[in-house]
Amino acid sequence: MKPIISFGIYFCAMFLMSYYFVEMSFIKSIQFFSIITVIHIAMGLIDKFYKGKQST
Repeated sequence: MKPIISFGIYFCAMFLMSYYFVEMSFIKSIQFFSIITVIHIAMGLIDKFYKGKQST
């Protein structure tokens, strides 16, 4: 349950940040959120891979 809530908070924060603070249109804010999410997931996977290689 905790990952679902944290993803919901992350989604709301990123969407609101791009929509209101950066003042993008609705479609561009969704694109911005998608790009940031892909980068965030890739950085997490790279970090897990790097930590796994260091421990062996």
